[in-house]
Amino acid sequence: EEDADLIDFECRECGVLLSRKEMLQQDIEAAEEGCADAQFRLGMRYVHGEHVQQSWKDAADWHHKAAAQGHTEAHIFLGFYSAEGLGVPQSYEKAFACYCKAAAQGHAEGQYRLAVCFHQGQGVERSFEKSIELFGMAAEQGFAHANFRLGMMYASGCGATQSHERSVEYVLQAANQNHEEAQVRLGVCFSTGQGVIQSDSDVVMWFMKAAARGNA
Repeated sequence: EEDADLIDFECRECGVLLSRKEMLQQDIEAAEEGCADAQFRLGMRYVHGEHVQQSWKDAADWHHKAAAQGHTEAHIFLGFYSAEGLGVPQSYEKAFACYCKAAAQGHAEGQYRLAVCFHQGQGVERSFEKSIELFGMAAEQGFAHANFRLGMMYASGCGATQSHERSVEYVLQAANQNHEEAQVRLGVCFSTGQGVIQSDSDVVMWFMKAAARGNA
């Protein structure tokens, strides 16, 4: 059987076919020379243990270097590490600061994670109003999780005037993006007639869609 490390594939930068080990070496050299994208990729290799020993500390170190150069996704991962205490001391305040930087660059996931911080009061004073504003910004960019969270906030009246009809609008957007929880929620809404006209056929359809994605 062919060694997986010898399987060739296309190099991102130059179009030359390289082995996995050669790609790793290329990323290491570029990262050490200060390439932010290579530093981010190398950090991801340590996250997944891809041809390196899995290490949260090394992942955080390389993503910190990339973030220092303004790499948006690196800020998001640094926020995650800080929130969970992976490779760095646990700190909701530092996580919040990282998500702020990503959100300020217009990154949908950064906006979403910042909204979660405001919603849960992690690293910042709780504000449902600010949370719903940020969820809305992420939802406008098509971020499914944000659409679902907005739907649930309108259903409960948390941070906004309660509206089951508006809740369904957002949940439907998430469900159409294959968000499993949203599909289950829609099934419940059609079962109870909450925000929609009760429909047994729609109940079955949405529950089947969710089950097909493993949410049985």
